[in-house]
Amino acid sequence: MKRFFCIITIAISTFLLAQRHEVGIFLGGANAIADIGNETYIAPTEIAVGGFYKRNLNERYSLRLNAAFGKLKMKDAESDEQYKIDRNLTRTNYVGEGSLIFEFNFFDFNGIHRNAHTPYLFAGIGGFSYKKQDLSIDLSTNDLGGTDMVTTATSGYDFAATIPFGIGYKYKFNYNWIIGAELGFRTTFTDNLDKGDPEIAINVLDNSLSQDEIDIIERQITDTYKIGNTNSNDWYVFTGLTLAYTFGRPPCYCD
Repeated sequence: MKRFFCIITIAISTFLLAQRHEVGIFLGGANAIADIGNETYIAPTEIAVGGFYKRNLNERYSLRLNAAFGKLKMKDAESDEQYKIDRNLTRTNYVGEGSLIFEFNFFDFNGIHRNAHTPYLFAGIGGFSYKKQDLSIDLSTNDLGGTDMVTTATSGYDFAATIPFGIGYKYKFNYNWIIGAELGFRTTFTDNLDKGDPEIAINVLDNSLSQDEIDIIERQITDTYKIGNTNSNDWYVFTGLTLAYTFGRPPCYCD
């Protein structure tokens, strides 16, 4: 039994020491897919930067810890839809993301190769912070038109989950250096990247208002401040180049 545990311990230690590591950076552009702005899925207009650590499990499989930051700008003026052009809204947001990603190489790549290249797919789970805007509205009179009210906007940060996935292509040279290009989509669990679905707190100060009148005012206010389809969540996209350095003893890839 002791011999068995010794063998297991040595095997695990060898496995851990035998992993080949990568550290790298990402530089590119970002764009949002939201209720404000154009309908193009890949349209990087603002900067995106990031860094990553990767552990290669074998020639084709890797796990990657990813951190990224991007600026998102959404402009109705850049849309092909006439109603958006007429609306002419502009929103800006910033996202800071952390994720765990599984990567699959189509060709053998992670071993000792002076030169190698491969396309790859990736998918994972993550979370990101973003800037949000909430509204507090005080209604002081029985004004069904909603003109006699005080609106206070407050800004803050919120956190939401994301599912990153995408494709890329990379090339290894001189054994240890890797350059690549990557396109990554991020589905999110929020509809507020464009600040088009704010949380609205309505305080009714006039006790003479009936519940029906309050409901009418709330619907009018909601229609005024909510933008687009609030049942459809926003996405964002990172497109850019990567540069990585590999180090550590590679695994013994055995059949």
